[in-house]
Amino acid sequence: MRLFLHSILILFLYLSVRSWGNRIQSIYNFFSKNTIELLKNSIV
Repeated sequence: MRLFLHSILILFLYLSVRSWGNRIQSIYNFFSKNTIELLKNSIV
């Protein structure tokens, strides 16, 4: 029983970390794209 709860906890942690990673990655991509666009506009 304890092992079962332990595995559920690990699975939950893994999923939350993965979703946070995806969110951070998408935010980072969004900002990097916008920064590149701003740099292009300021150079031109």
